[in-house]
Amino acid sequence: MSVFSRAGAGIQNILSEWRQPASRSSLCVGSFLFGRESGHSIARPIACGNRVPPQRTVLRETTVTPGFTIYARRLLGKYNLCTVQRIAALGTALQPEHAADFAALSELAEQLDADGVCCRVSQLAVNGRDLMAAGVPAGPGIRKVLEALLDGVIREEYPNERQALLAAVQQLAAS
Repeated sequence: MSVFSRAGAGIQNILSEWRQPASRSSLCVGSFLFGRESGHSIARPIACGNRVPPQRTVLRETTVTPGFTIYARRLLGKYNLCTVQRIAALGTALQPEHAADFAALSELAEQLDADGVCCRVSQLAVNGRDLMAAGVPAGPGIRKVLEALLDGVIREEYPNERQALLAAVQQLAAS
């Protein structure tokens, strides 16, 4: 097999992969990839010769569900607003058919940030000293309790108020 025939076979493999429909997996923020879980490349295959890849954009309305709000709050807890907006822009560029979803994510993150919604442990109404005063032993368990409280506040199981969170700590300690 000559070098040219091997190169031709490689191009055919790329084009055959490119023609296959992309997987419909969800947003994967840890690796900043959208739509593919392989983690190998986010680059699109290039067109060879005069062939131009088909462009398709499907716009649809997106309703903001409670799960979507929780997801946005978790993103804001891990990244700042600017990074979340960049993630949404990257997702729009990589998956234009989900542009409405990414636009809604960006708008919701901006609204949550402007409203000062609790998304991080540091934004909780209680801290480690409050937990130790409530009877939680000092050590790494405090961080776990704070993260459990944050999870409950994000899922809106209880409000981000000192008394409500201390009552939740007592419930967690009892169980």
